[in-house]
Amino acid sequence: MDIQNRPELTRGSVEFMATKDYLFEGEALSPPSFVFLIQMNHYSIHSGIHQNILCGIEKSVQNLPQNSRIGIILYDQYIKFFGFHLNTEPEMILINDSQDVFLPIPQEYLLTNNIGQFLRVLKMIQNLNMEENTGNSINFKSAIKAASLILEKIGGEIILFYNSLSLADLESFGDTINEKEKEKEDERKFYTPRNDYYTKLAHFYNEKRICMNIFAFQYTNLELATISELAKSTGGLLNYYENYYNDRDGEYLQKEIMNLFSKTMGFGVQMKLRTSIGVSVQEIYGHFEKNEFFIYCSSMREGQSVAFNLGIENNLQENSKIFIQFAMLYTTTEAQKRIRVFNLAFETSNIINHIIKSADQEIITNIIAKKSINHLSSLSILKIREEITQKCIDIFLAYKKNGDNKNPRILVFPERLRYLILYCLGLIKNTLFNPRKSQRINLDYKYSMKFYIETLNAPLTSILFYPKLIYLNDIIEEENLEQNYFENTKLSFSNINQNGIYFIDNGIEMFIWLSSEISTELLEKLFGISTFSSIKIDQLKLVLFNQYQLKLDQLIKECQNLRTKVSCLKIIDNSKSDLFEKFLVEDATQNFYSYREFLSIIHQQIELKLKD
Repeated sequence: MDIQNRPELTRGSVEFMATKDYLFEGEALSPPSFVFLIQMNHYSIHSGIHQNILCGIEKSVQNLPQNSRIGIILYDQYIKFFGFHLNTEPEMILINDSQDVFLPIPQEYLLTNNIGQFLRVLKMIQNLNMEENTGNSINFKSAIKAASLILEKIGGEIILFYNSLSLADLESFGDTINEKEKEKEDERKFYTPRNDYYTKLAHFYNEKRICMNIFAFQYTNLELATISELAKSTGGLLNYYENYYNDRDGEYLQKEIMNLFSKTMGFGVQMKLRTSIGVSVQEIYGHFEKNEFFIYCSSMREGQSVAFNLGIENNLQENSKIFIQFAMLYTTTEAQKRIRVFNLAFETSNIINHIIKSADQEIITNIIAKKSINHLSSLSILKIREEITQKCIDIFLAYKKNGDNKNPRILVFPERLRYLILYCLGLIKNTLFNPRKSQRINLDYKYSMKFYIETLNAPLTSILFYPKLIYLNDIIEEENLEQNYFENTKLSFSNINQNGIYFIDNGIEMFIWLSSEISTELLEKLFGISTFSSIKIDQLKLVLFNQYQLKLDQLIKECQNLRTKVSCLKIIDNSKSDLFEKFLVEDATQNFYSYREFLSIIHQQIELKLKD
């Protein structure tokens, strides 16, 4: 065999077409299929959610992969299918038997690749009498079964929009627990599925190559930790809205739906990491299922990540090499079966400085974060915080012992790990690791944060745990309007100008904070108003009328282009100072130390261990 004919053995990165040998049993390659499953009730209609879902879908279908097949199901007191027959108008078919769901017409007539025909269905839905049949929703299990039946022979994606569960659904979880009772309960139990029904269903979905994407709107108890297993195991996404406000969130919801289809997608994904002798995979983090051969999921999108934690099994020889190969088999949106391969080679060393020079503090923080959130269901928050702190101590103790002998009484940061302790402090102060009782944080919100971090990629790690804080007064000065660089401000109240406007971005949320003594000139430049007396802060929007507003819009777009999620820009003032202050990582809070105090504790622990 000529090795030059095997690019996967000679190149760092390569992708090529797979042969028929890699097809699943009975698999016929075809363009993807998508089914929108929408809960329609009094809340979704009167909050504006329903209308914005339809608008978002209408804008999205124009950008679907070519020849994609699409379908839609509504559920309220009935399950409403929409049939697409050739040369006839679409029809709506109602089913009310929630115990035994079936397809009212053959599966092929419940999907269409005719965009015009699908848009007529959306128009039909918009013209429905929304006040009819919007009482108690049908059983949630029946609704998702209806969508599953359409896709179980061909695979595809279900895009679920829901805001509540029926009484029967809640009873199936066992004893219902209200918010007051939750405060008394051990928080750890709420990160574990209440039963295994949806875990088993997710396994069935992966067998049938069905992926679930979820848009969840907090109206009543959503049981996200249980239901999101359908998205977690199949590679889907979770978009959570805690306090949906239509004027603020409507446009954002539409963009989130569009964003779902703007990313590069892969279907029927199988992944495997191979290592050379001496190292092995100890832990894998991400959203997938696994067997003894590989990890797999029904779908995967650009921006999602899988992380591998490797361990050393044997004593490795100095200056020897470790080889790692990652291979991924997937089907493209053009119905091509492809294999992507990454090859890496690492030199081994006993010299700590050589290792530190190759370190990546964002990847280290990313792995620490994922390891920590895996413990949320088994360890107390206090114990997890201690583990994160101990990891920082261990890393810098190793450097101090073996790499930094010049300054024995000073904690010196190597350049490659300059911000590691700061990022870990941000991780400790993240919503997930704050005692819920002290902040009255919604558990579904905390779970959605956990879900996000589980597939968080390395570049977004630093932004989440040490957000961007940009002083806008400077960038909208005349002499700075041509400047394309936006300087970050340290996250401490001591650096805050009480006359200032600040932009905050953590990769999930974006805020503009208006200080109490903001000048009328700045208000005029950015928002076209001279006082707040005539407008509510929630109604304030950025309108692109002048060069100052365009400059701020440039900053927002630059931040948005780096992220995997679409963010709604929220404008806040001193009445919501707690929202602003939670981003000031370097300051002390009622639950944890300041950055200076945290450094001092780590330094003290290192000195104690060096004396032992």
